[in-house]
Amino acid sequence: MVQPFILFFFFALQALILLTTARESELMVANDAENRDAAVRLLAAGINNYYIETNTFPASFAALGAATGYEYLRNTARPFQSLAIASNLNDGTFTFKRIVVYTQDPYRPPYTDTTYLGAANNTCGTGDFATATEWCGPNNANAQWWKQDERDAIAAAVAREKHRLTRLLQKFNAWYNDDISVSTTPGVLGNNYPDPGATSATLITLVTGFAQTATTCTGIYTWRGIPIDCTDLYSVWGTPTVYNYVSPTHIVLLTKTPYTKADGTALYVSTEESL
Repeated sequence: MVQPFILFFFFALQALILLTTARESELMVANDAENRDAAVRLLAAGINNYYIETNTFPASFAALGAATGYEYLRNTARPFQSLAIASNLNDGTFTFKRIVVYTQDPYRPPYTDTTYLGAANNTCGTGDFATATEWCGPNNANAQWWKQDERDAIAAAVAREKHRLTRLLQKFNAWYNDDISVSTTPGVLGNNYPDPGATSATLITLVTGFAQTATTCTGIYTWRGIPIDCTDLYSVWGTPTVYNYVSPTHIVLLTKTPYTKADGTALYVSTEESL
């Protein structure tokens, strides 16, 4: 009777060991999946902030981690995680860039990068990652992904720039309302906008004593008594503000964005006042 009991105990112990090992393996796989998903979210947040600050996408995970302020992401990327960038996409309105970060389950047969980004795995558009105007990753629980199309940020960026120009326009309107140099005859418009002596000019060529750049600009300058600060002189992209003098009662403020329209021409933002 002892021998059968020993055999039973042996097989029971083996079964328990196998069950425990299987459970540990499941927990390890689940923990790895959570870590990979968390890494994707962390990298996505970092890339988004990087784009807001630089208006470009990092070329690689290594480039992101090497950037000042992003050192904490240096070792975030895990095996079976990838980054891809597509440039010169054209949706008929803008040309734009796209970036994707994705992770795959190493315990199951993963896609190659070429297959993952191929047209057959585009679940919301037609074409591959590098050419499709609309692209979404595979509907696969084993392959989590995050993407950003540059065009999604254009509207918000243009709105912020429009607000900046409107703020500057209010300064010129205040000057206009105070100036009565043209005429004081009742019924005749007596105010005017400052004439730069040319059809248009950048503000940095007009303000007094300015000898800096967009990255080194500090302080407040004046032109015709109008206080001009660095946010008036330059856009968030570092391009100079242009003052277009149409007439004594009509001016246009203009800046060039880094974005390109579908026809290949630059996208400009402007605001104007005609009184």
